[in-house]
Amino acid sequence: MELTQNHRHIFIHHPLSSSTIKSIRRYKKRKKMETQKKQSSFVKVLAWFLIVINGLGVLIGIAQNVMLQTFMKDDHFKNSMSERNGEDSGFPPLMNSMFEHMDLMVMGTLALAIVAFVASIALLKRKNWARLFFIVLFSLAIVWSLVGAYMQYDLMNSMNVGGEIPEDFATMQNTMMMVNSAITIAFIALYVYIIKRLHSEQIKSEFLV
Repeated sequence: MELTQNHRHIFIHHPLSSSTIKSIRRYKKRKKMETQKKQSSFVKVLAWFLIVINGLGVLIGIAQNVMLQTFMKDDHFKNSMSERNGEDSGFPPLMNSMFEHMDLMVMGTLALAIVAFVASIALLKRKNWARLFFIVLFSLAIVWSLVGAYMQYDLMNSMNVGGEIPEDFATMQNTMMMVNSAITIAFIALYVYIIKRLHSEQIKSEFLV
C-alpha cells in the first residue's frame, strides 16, 4: 500500500507542466516547418503535373484497348490492317512493324501509364525509387524522341519515292520537318533539365530524409 501511495505522490506532484507541453508542441511545429522548407516546389509541381498527365494516360489507354479489341473482331478492319502492313504499303519497315503489333503497343502503353501514375504519387510523397524511376523514364523519352524524329524523316523520304513532287508539297514537307525538329529539340531540352534537377544534391536530400 505504501508503494502505491508513493507512486500516486509522484504522479500528483510531478506532472508535465503546461510550459513543457507548449515547448514540445513548438518543437514539433518547428521540425515540421523545417521539413516543409526542405521540400522544393519543383518536385511538388512536377509530381502533380505527372499525376494529371499519367491519370489521363490511363483513361485514354483503357479507351484505346477497348476500342482496339472491338475493332479486332471486325473482319473488315483485320483485312484493312493486313493490306496496310504489306510490303507495298508505302510505309517504312519500322512503321509497318508498329502497325502489325498495334495491340501489343497499346497494351504496353497502358501498362506504362499505370506504373507511371503510381510512381507520380510516390514522387509527391518523396519516395526515392520514384525519383530514380523518372530519371530512367525521361532518359528513355529522349531516346524515343530521337527514334520518332528518324521515323518521321524516313516516312517523308518514302513519300518522295517515285519521281518528282510538286514544289508546294516539298515546301510544306520541309516546313513540317523543321517545326517537328524544333519541337523534338525543345522536348529533349526539357527532359534533360528535369533529369538534371532530379539528379541534383538539393533534390536528392529531400528523398533521403
